[in-house]
Amino acid sequence: VKGVDRASTTTVGALKTAITVAQAMTNQKLVLEQITALNTTTANIIDGTSKMLKDNTARIHEQAASSTIPMETLQRAFQNIYDTMDAIDTFKLKALDSMKTTVTTLEGEVAKSKGYIARAEGASQAQASVGGADSPLASLEG
Repeated sequence: VKGVDRASTTTVGALKTAITVAQAMTNQKLVLEQITALNTTTANIIDGTSKMLKDNTARIHEQAASSTIPMETLQRAFQNIYDTMDAIDTFKLKALDSMKTTVTTLEGEVAKSKGYIARAEGASQAQASVGGADSPLASLEG
């Protein structure tokens, strides 16, 4: 009977200890699996990010090394600017010739008008000298 009592008390105690240890080990195993999964996920993210960084850096350098606008387009743009400047110069020359012609014509007309003005002034002076304000001719004019 003593052996049975001792076996039951020792066995039950050992069984309780084994259950507690098994539960602790199971919990520890779950924690370790979660940590391993977290580490694996983190490593995959770091690896993927580094690959994207490498690829993007190479593409950025490639794009920076090549011109983004074709040279032909830039050359056409500058040629259009030069053509516009030439057209402006041509317009200025034509406008200057036109202005010279206009000024010359107007100078001739001004010279003619001076003759007409002088003649008109001469006529009014002659009329004033022929008869004054008390002249009988002045009363006829008014």
